[in-house]
Amino acid sequence: MPLFDYPTETVFTWAATPLKFGIGALAEIGEDCVSLGLRRVLVLTDARVQDGLREATTLLRALRETHAPTAPAPRSAHGPNGA
Repeated sequence: MPLFDYPTETVFTWAATPLKFGIGALAEIGEDCVSLGLRRVLVLTDARVQDGLREATTLLRALRETHAPTAPAPRSAHGPNGA
């Protein structure tokens, strides 16, 4: 007697979003955005991340190389660490 009484599926298909990772992957983000047809890219961050993480610098540099330069939004003194 079989362990299960119901039919079992033996073939599954999963279409996942492409995932890129590894050394140098972040530096390619600008080219990836262009290949997807993105003309304007919004990056939301805060001053600590923008100034303190080398990854943020790499990301912004890669986007500036492939997209029209943009100025960062003015910093607000009313954030969580503002006066």
